[in-house]
Amino acid sequence: VNAEQYLTYVNHQAAAFIEPGTDPEAMVGRLVWDLIPGAVGTRYADAFFSAMADGRSALVEDWFEPWQRWIECRIYPSAGGASVYFTDISERKRAELALERSQKDLSALAASLMSQERETNRHIAQTLHDQLGQQLSSARLYLDVVQSAQAEGWPVPPDLLSKALALLTGAIAEVRHVLLELRPPLLEEQGLAAALDNELRNSPAGVLGVRLSLEMPPRLRDLRWPDAVEYAVFMITREAVAKLVAARLAA
Repeated sequence: VNAEQYLTYVNHQAAAFIEPGTDPEAMVGRLVWDLIPGAVGTRYADAFFSAMADGRSALVEDWFEPWQRWIECRIYPSAGGASVYFTDISERKRAELALERSQKDLSALAASLMSQERETNRHIAQTLHDQLGQQLSSARLYLDVVQSAQAEGWPVPPDLLSKALALLTGAIAEVRHVLLELRPPLLEEQGLAAALDNELRNSPAGVLGVRLSLEMPPRLRDLRWPDAVEYAVFMITREAVAKLVAARLAA
């Protein structure tokens, strides 16, 4: 491009972008903005005029609507005009955008897992304090009474031991329930498919009239993934079901 912005040379690759099927020689001597009117007012035009004004090279990457492509444009100004090179970078940009979406999805997944983990820890702490702690404390009181009665030679009320035993049995069941919530044995023993199928079939959503079932290609049912992956998928599913149940109850 000369100082007046007329084309002085066009190679075949550039001609194929600008006017497919046109002889590059036929473009020489034409005003660049007449050949590429869609570039007027874009970042490409701004970069061109800026490079021509300050004499410094410029690089622009942007979506160029007329060509429906991502275009990289390099501008090298000189005393007599400028050399302009452009490259179709659509494949690279699509890959970059796909990677960016994947990273956002991973961030959202990590945030969801952290939220689920916080909720699980809160629930476990509440269970230990409100249920397990009270059961063990009550059982200890009953056993203290029994011990004191035996030490003093008093008759031991026959129902105290049975009450203490019932409380301890309940506490053991509560511990097992908490461990089940942390990592279901089915997930450990039979894998993700079996654990998910069991979780959905026994979901409280069924009481609300929502039927949940697992659909999976047979070839995937016996596959095993790393423990962290299986646990993450299971907990995300459990969280999704819990949100579904909460939404149904609020409706």
